[in-house]
Amino acid sequence: MRGQRRALVVIVSTLGFGVATAPASAEPVAPFAADPSGEAPCPEGASRTATIDREGFESGIPEPGFANGWVSIGTSAPEGARAASSSISGAADDPEDYLFLTPRRASGATYLAFASRGSFRSGHGIMAVNSFRLSVPPSSGWSGRVADITSAVDDEDGWLTPWFSHTRTTGIPARWDVDNIQLFTCAPNATSRVEGSDRYAVSAAIADTFAPGDAHRLCRSWR
Repeated sequence: MRGQRRALVVIVSTLGFGVATAPASAEPVAPFAADPSGEAPCPEGASRTATIDREGFESGIPEPGFANGWVSIGTSAPEGARAASSSISGAADDPEDYLFLTPRRASGATYLAFASRGSFRSGHGIMAVNSFRLSVPPSSGWSGRVADITSAVDDEDGWLTPWFSHTRTTGIPARWDVDNIQLFTCAPNATSRVEGSDRYAVSAAIADTFAPGDAHRLCRSWR
């Protein structure tokens, strides 16, 4: 039954290849953006409640029957000593490499984080989870992305199938590496603030109240 569900999700997702969709938004989250090793963070004011899946390709490509062109290579990876890599020649007979992860089930606020580097052109590296699509920018070095994929949770009764699609630019060879993929859920924590709803509001309130160098006055005011 699970194999049938997996195949169905893959078929449905594959039908989406090449479909023009508006790119989803996923901003890099510091410090994971600059150093995409270790555990990716939840949004401000939230904490990780569960790690649904984590993939570093140390044992190869997780679903080789649903992969084309991607291989596990030894490299200077953010996690471990291996990463998944796709190299496309730019020729007409090499139009696309794709990689699917093992379907997992989640609920609530769900996020997918990963490390990426590549020489592909903009719009030719896509990360997707069910109906969610994200156009990944090229990067000469490893950079991290954290995407809110909660909108995809209801697509298949909570079943999520992350996949990566690398398409050719005619006549231009390109490469894309990914590593440290994390699927996880978050929930609000007990964060309390002096003022405002986020750290920017707190910083603005402090700047309005205290002159530069008055940290001692700030400490006394919170006692």
